[in-house]
Amino acid sequence: SNGDRHAITGLPPIQAKRQGGLLDVAVLKQDDSSYSVYFCYSKPLAGGSVTAIDRAELEGTSLVKRQTIFVANKISQNAIHYGCRLVLDRKYIYASLGERGERYDAQDAALHAGVIIRLHDDGRIPQDNPKESGWAPEVFSMGHRNPQGMAIHPGTGRLWIHEHGPRGGDEINIISPGANYGWPTVSHG
Repeated sequence: SNGDRHAITGLPPIQAKRQGGLLDVAVLKQDDSSYSVYFCYSKPLAGGSVTAIDRAELEGTSLVKRQTIFVANKISQNAIHYGCRLVLDRKYIYASLGERGERYDAQDAALHAGVIIRLHDDGRIPQDNPKESGWAPEVFSMGHRNPQGMAIHPGTGRLWIHEHGPRGGDEINIISPGANYGWPTVSHG
């Protein structure tokens, strides 16, 4: 409130390269007046990086009790199209994951590429997630390019996303569970 800045400690290793880095932060107030901090980032791994989500508590300027609750299942050397907007409601965490520049991966929902995922706040997979044949259990919708805008409509509770088109032609989509939004087969800007 007074404009002071303080470094936050307790972050994991983050690959800050091209479009990678600390991608989003969301805070959820718990019933006991504490706060859970969720952050999405590009996690360095042997052979490249993945999109990951961690959960922690903030004590002063330190992240404590940090745990990784999601790690994408495809390592990529491309440091682009991470996506990763986080949206929290009282029941779920939604996260957008880009296709990392491998457009046809967005049509393979077994991969965490070009998808919207839905988790519980501790990383567990909701039992009512779509159970489409061949889909990774976290996947809520697929066929996205690089979704970086996401919000829950305050009146309807529906999830809306914005994703970047390759040559303009950005999209706004209202997400339906189990739907395929077609990238790259039905859209090319």
